[in-house]
Amino acid sequence: MTTPTTCAQAGCGTTFGLDEDRRCRNHSERHRAAAQEARAKGGAVTGGRALKIRTVPLDQVPPLTSMDDAVSASAWVFRMAASGGLDPSSAREANRAITTFVHSTDKADLLKRLKTLEQKVRAYETQTTTGDRAQPR
Repeated sequence: MTTPTTCAQAGCGTTFGLDEDRRCRNHSERHRAAAQEARAKGGAVTGGRALKIRTVPLDQVPPLTSMDDAVSASAWVFRMAASGGLDPSSAREANRAITTFVHSTDKADLLKRLKTLEQKVRAYETQTTTGDRAQPR
């Protein structure tokens, strides 16, 4: 079994995207300026795997106040991610936020229904208890 060629920089270990000097994009003299520029802009990685964060302004994000909105927002996130308008990480986080909203809304609705049911049970118990005492045995 042969070991893959790695970057000539000591300790690097990158096996892809090596130039003719056997250097990766982070250690290549030819790409030094691009790597420094990416670092200055906050890019954690340079080269083919560079971070390409694509987000949208808040005023373009659909509202999320109802379950119908959640369906629309989910479809919007899908379209934006598929078209490249959102990067995969932003799309994943948006979908998590939508899922959290849906679960929270479901729980709030369930709690409301439970409280209504408890009130009805108490009223029934009161009515049954009062009714039993009023009737002679």
